[in-house]
Amino acid sequence: MPSSVPVVKTGLAQFLRSTEGLRPTDGVTIRRADPEPPRFTLQMVVLGSATAPQAQAGLASRAETPTLTCWIFVTKPGVGDAAEQAVADRAYELLALIEGALAADRTAGGTVPPPGRLDITSTTLEEMAVDWDGSAARRAQLSFQVSWTSHIK
Repeated sequence: MPSSVPVVKTGLAQFLRSTEGLRPTDGVTIRRADPEPPRFTLQMVVLGSATAPQAQAGLASRAETPTLTCWIFVTKPGVGDAAEQAVADRAYELLALIEGALAADRTAGGTVPPPGRLDITSTTLEEMAVDWDGSAARRAQLSFQVSWTSHIK
């Protein structure tokens, strides 16, 4: 396998989709790639781009240390302090669900090749006004990075 990134992105998306609070039936969309603007949903997690440096780790393998940049988007129709607070609070609630799922299983159901261990390494919150189907709305965009190390051949 030349890189663990495609396998991990697919497996992590499936793992998160099966996590209580992050399932489609919970109103959360998990995507493997950036959505086109009309495909945004009110609560969405996007597994975005990755950097994946590699270094020799013995005669027959390489150590790959990817960092996957992800986003949580929460949109709520409305304006003012209450809408702003609601989207930020919900974005962090979704992040806590993701952190809890990864803390319980650092391999995301065996998705990450050894010595694999998924960790969330940083977060950044941005808040903005948006148009949601012709109505004023607020959006919180919480970016976070997931990193791991895998030995690949």
